Amino acid sequence: MTVDPMPAILDGELADEVYQERARRLAAMLAARPERLDMGSWTGHEPSNECGTRACVAGWSVIWNQGAVDIQSDGTMTWDPNGPALCVTYPRTSFERDGARFLGLDDTNASALFFSATDRDAVDVLRRLGSGELERTDVHHAVYHS
Repeated sequence: MTVDPMPAILDGELADEVYQERARRLAAMLAARPERLDMGSWTGHEPSNECGTRACVAGWSVIWNQGAVDIQSDGTMTWDPNGPALCVTYPRTSFERDGARFLGLDDTNASALFFSATDRDAVDVLRRLGSGELERTDVHHAVYHS
């Protein structure tokens, strides 16, 4: 299944598949490369990474959606050398809004994931969203009751 980045929230059965696939790929990438995840920062710089990028779940969602990176089904990622410099140009409020849209989350569930989840909990929530074990409407319960 091809997962094309889409800025708007989708409806219907296909939407569920798209959002699950996005969560599954993001979880696989972050589980394989935990040094890439920092739930305390939208985006940042860590010299030990080849490109220096660390981000939270919202940040990675926006980076992927904007075409700066492509995340494969096995969690590997490919950077677009001509991709946008999001760390510098993307407003903070847009990370939250667009990250939520990319993952199909409403405000309550996006806020729980983006602002209250630890790094480990965020990967677990994404994994469970990707497997269908967790509904997008129940993310806040998973974060606050983990």
